[in-house]
Amino acid sequence: MRRPLLLTGAALLLVALPALALSAEIRVKSRTLARFYERDSAGRKNLLALPLYEYLDLQFVPPELRSGRSEIELARSGLLPNLVKHSHVTGDFHVHSNFSDGLSSIADLAGRAADMGYRFLA
Repeated sequence: MRRPLLLTGAALLLVALPALALSAEIRVKSRTLARFYERDSAGRKNLLALPLYEYLDLQFVPPELRSGRSEIELARSGLLPNLVKHSHVTGDFHVHSNFSDGLSSIADLAGRAADMGYRFLA
């Protein structure tokens, strides 16, 4: 995925990753980091996340985990936590039906929950 890093990270992380890239080689040439940039439709240079993580031999840090705290160290050791995936969700604890301020009937909500493989609906 070619996603600009500057749109998906905390300020501290955005400073740390390029600095880490620069320190990864003894002799850094401007072309070394140039391959991690891509121009957008407005002509702005954007640092791309995935190629830079791969180059630095870091586990990819999803945007949800980019806080600028310890994610670089965790990525270096491969210990980033797993994010919740849709397949992990087995039910819904909070829905609104047309009994209150929702648009769907309870029967419709239950049918949709069953279609999604949910085990419960509250």
